[in-house]
Amino acid sequence: MSGAVDMGQDKERQADSSLLTFLIADVRGYTRFTVEQGDEGAARLADRFAALCDEVIGQHNGEIIELRGDEALAAFPSARNALRAAVALQQAFTRATDSDPSLPLGVGMGLDAGEPIPLRGGYRGGALNLAARLCSIAGAGEILASDGVVHLARRTEGLVYVDRGDVTLKGLPAPVRVLQIAGEGELPDRLPPLQPVLNIHPTNLPEDPTPFVGRDGEIAAITTLLRNPHIRLLTLTGSGGTGKTRLALRIGTTQQYDYRDGVFFCDLSALDHPDHVLPAVAQVFGVKEEGERPLSETLIEQLGNKQLLLILDNVEHLTDARDVVAHLLDGCRELRVLVTSRIPLHLSREHEYPVPPMRTPDVADLPALDDLAQLESVALFTQQARTVRPGFSLTAENAAAVAEICSRLDGLPLAIELAAARIKLFPPQALLHRLSRRLTLLTGGARDRPAKQQTLRGAIDWSYSLLTQEEQLLFARLSVFSGGWTLEAAEDVCDTDGTLTVLEAMASLVDKSLVRQEGEDERRFSMLETIREYALERLDASTEADQIRDCHAAYYLRLAEDAEPSLQGKHADEWMERLEADRDNLRAALARFLQLARAEPELRLAHALEYYWRSRGRYGEGRRWLEAGLDLADDVPAPVRIEALSSAGGLALIQGDHARVVTTMEDVLRLAHEHGDSFHLRGALSLLAVVAYARGDHHAAAQYLEESLSSARADGSGNDLARALLDLGLAKSEVEDFSAAIPLVEEARGIFQSVGNAVWEMIATGSLAYISLLTGERQRAHPRLVTYLAMAQQMSDPLNITAALEGLAMLAGEEGESSRAARLFAATQLVREKTGARLLSPRNHAMIQKAMISTREQLGEAEWQVAWQEGRAMTLDETAALAVQTVANPHIAGAP
Repeated sequence: MSGAVDMGQDKERQADSSLLTFLIADVRGYTRFTVEQGDEGAARLADRFAALCDEVIGQHNGEIIELRGDEALAAFPSARNALRAAVALQQAFTRATDSDPSLPLGVGMGLDAGEPIPLRGGYRGGALNLAARLCSIAGAGEILASDGVVHLARRTEGLVYVDRGDVTLKGLPAPVRVLQIAGEGELPDRLPPLQPVLNIHPTNLPEDPTPFVGRDGEIAAITTLLRNPHIRLLTLTGSGGTGKTRLALRIGTTQQYDYRDGVFFCDLSALDHPDHVLPAVAQVFGVKEEGERPLSETLIEQLGNKQLLLILDNVEHLTDARDVVAHLLDGCRELRVLVTSRIPLHLSREHEYPVPPMRTPDVADLPALDDLAQLESVALFTQQARTVRPGFSLTAENAAAVAEICSRLDGLPLAIELAAARIKLFPPQALLHRLSRRLTLLTGGARDRPAKQQTLRGAIDWSYSLLTQEEQLLFARLSVFSGGWTLEAAEDVCDTDGTLTVLEAMASLVDKSLVRQEGEDERRFSMLETIREYALERLDASTEADQIRDCHAAYYLRLAEDAEPSLQGKHADEWMERLEADRDNLRAALARFLQLARAEPELRLAHALEYYWRSRGRYGEGRRWLEAGLDLADDVPAPVRIEALSSAGGLALIQGDHARVVTTMEDVLRLAHEHGDSFHLRGALSLLAVVAYARGDHHAAAQYLEESLSSARADGSGNDLARALLDLGLAKSEVEDFSAAIPLVEEARGIFQSVGNAVWEMIATGSLAYISLLTGERQRAHPRLVTYLAMAQQMSDPLNITAALEGLAMLAGEEGESSRAARLFAATQLVREKTGARLLSPRNHAMIQKAMISTREQLGEAEWQVAWQEGRAMTLDETAALAVQTVANPHIAGAP
């Protein structure tokens, strides 16, 4: 049970405000009702139960912490109000049943009070445990409370109390005094004897060695599945170390009162043959062989129609025993089986629940310290660290290191526990530095655990040993991928000689929880980094590591070069998303080429990704890869070097590095003249013109652009001509020759549109929008800016999104929307700071700066600072949504 509770003010608050009284209510016969009436009838009953709980508990200043089907948990600051609510609830349930007997609400309730331990979204502690046990022995219509609750409430008018004596309850060292509560005149003359939990719900579940942490979502989902009458076999799957066993035991503990005849646990990890499974299960239930009679018959007869939950733990190496499970389910109609395994059993009635790793923090955007401490992976690390260093706590100084440890360990509970044990030797910051070799560091688990759970390597060794030879080979080869891969990539890189059946082997690796499958449209696969490190060790120990890495680099070079022609077209966003999904693989390929001093393929790959880096605002990264390749060697073919220099210069221009633009473009001019490359010659002239304008040399800029346009008219394509026309039009705009500028830019936009160059059509549209701002044509500027923004968003292009937002911010300021304008300016300034992108036009830069100063003066310094901070806290999508709402003036909002 979990939930967030804000108890508010209560006139009858308990003397100690840290004490709470917990009430647990459970609908009796709900499972049988579901079987008889179906899911629809059960849903109606659950809805009626929930509605009455909401109404009555709220009327008595209580708060529902959790409401789940047939069970409710509520907390009250006042014990007296809790008892009154319990009686009022039973009265409401009785009235509801009388009005509609087809939906019977026979409810048992238990109450206890105590000082709980607050958790994110709820509590845990002894009071909740005792309330649950009292609820489990309460019959339909009964309210049972501890003497502690009655003592706190003292005598409450209108209620009667009957001492039911001391009752022995499971898990408690001494009997508990129990009192039955009811409204005056509502108790029968004779009360049936109480049946202690100890006798009603037998179990062999082992006690938790440490407090259980987190997994609220998983527990709720699995509980819902187990309560579905149509699901009798549920398998928890996941890789080694994901916490399947602890989760299954926790489910067993929380659900033991759902099973009249008990919850039983059978650990199969030590068995070495499927034939041993049936005797192991029989031993759990105390069933022995009878002469010549098959043990399975004896076991089924003994279990009969008993309502049981059987937990079969560690089944992955014994999946051939699936027939045993099927036979038991066929013969025992009230039996449910919960399996933990790295591999599903593949039975027709099986439902699989993949156990995910624990949630980990976003290390790039950490929450507040209190919120971080409640995140389940961090809470587990902290708890385990305290077992070896009792004084350990999460602080502002170590929080970032702990968060990154949990993230780099993929949220695997076993890995986190083993890492936390090292806190005895290393503080979190030092431990983080040692995580580059996780498998070596993460050893020394508790000696009472199975050997495969004492080290992270042991956990993965166990899974690896279950693979076929072909699966082991593919498993090692797949480790070459960084951040995931597609089936096509795996077949190309991992099956160079055509001897592997990659599809079948990879499906088996997914089945065995060593590979994860992601996505719906284009299926991608990945490994947890801890598992990938193990697989990399296997690859490096083989004789084919270099060959596989070379195949990997070659594949991603082909992918990037296949994508490059489309990165400026109408379908650019599809290719951009594909490249983004493989960004880590692309980086690995670039690094591989540099490692081998192979300048030519490295530069080809870096150049092919130029517009990808532009669209993602990663200008600095693109430049670093390009410059590294250019520095590597001078003997690459001239066409490759020209392309790389052109890309490096283009990215340098965006970042305002004019000196580097000039040196790279002069090299391009020289090489282009030598090799007759008019296309890149025109590109170099264009960039040199931009730098000349930025430096105030309008005469030199005009010369560059006239030469570029002349070349494009002579032998260029439509794209080349349009680029030259656009550059010249923008140059005319810089010197305020708008009558010449506008037709040049419009002609360029038309050509870009006709040839399907979406990127440059977007840039031309933005250019016309800014010319409209410069000429004071607000009615034209606004719709053009909105269109420009939409096109840039479609391309996921942060530089042009920012430019569009800056234009809309200027319009907002002019229309008196100063606060909105300030927020827009702040958000765009943050993008430019993060990406290093500069405004290329000196005139546009001056116009924006003037508008910002005007907006600041209109607001006043105090309001400006508030709006500025709000803007810097907004995402780019939030800023765009604000921007398109900004200009509502009808005089400027509807022009074509």
